[in-house]
Amino acid sequence: MNSEVSKASAVRLLFFTDIANRGWEATLDAARVLASSARPGSVAIVLREPDREARLLYREACALLQAVLPWGQLVLVRERLDVALAARAHGVHLAEQSVFAADLVALPVTRGLWLTRAWHAVNAPCSDTEANALVISPIMSARKGVSALGPDGVKVALSHSGSRPVYALGGIDANNARQVLSLGVAGVAVQGAAYAEPAELVRALSTP
Repeated sequence: MNSEVSKASAVRLLFFTDIANRGWEATLDAARVLASSARPGSVAIVLREPDREARLLYREACALLQAVLPWGQLVLVRERLDVALAARAHGVHLAEQSVFAADLVALPVTRGLWLTRAWHAVNAPCSDTEANALVISPIMSARKGVSALGPDGVKVALSHSGSRPVYALGGIDANNARQVLSLGVAGVAVQGAAYAEPAELVRALSTP
């Protein structure tokens, strides 16, 4: 497999799927709009379905790859290295309590995969030093009783990121995506906005 880390350098938008609540067809439609509307290589679809059976997850990963690869976009699988490898996805997104990326890069089969990691304790450096990129949340709105980090919290995270790309997740939509990007993050991560306004989201991120 070619190095997916180098391919990921242009990614500005991570789309975290929500098939359980939004449905498969809506997810595939959103992925297609994002993939076809955005600059090639600037979108990564994160198949985020922790309770899904592996064979179904594999079929969905393959279908997403088929939908977005013609546009040069990427697909990651949350947690499931086995599914990511079987489907020939571009990488794996690790939850905060998951194994360390260092444990994965030690395996020859993972060489070159793009490994992103959820990172919430942004007041100190992320202990997973081998993760290629970090996803911080929540940014613009509180989630599950956790207060939004806001601009100041993003700046703290960037100071502790070790120069790794940081993606901001939480309460981001077409109205505030540019504002979040202006804080210095590598890109934004979304879920609901990708379903509700995919084309508008891409336009917002493409506007100088």
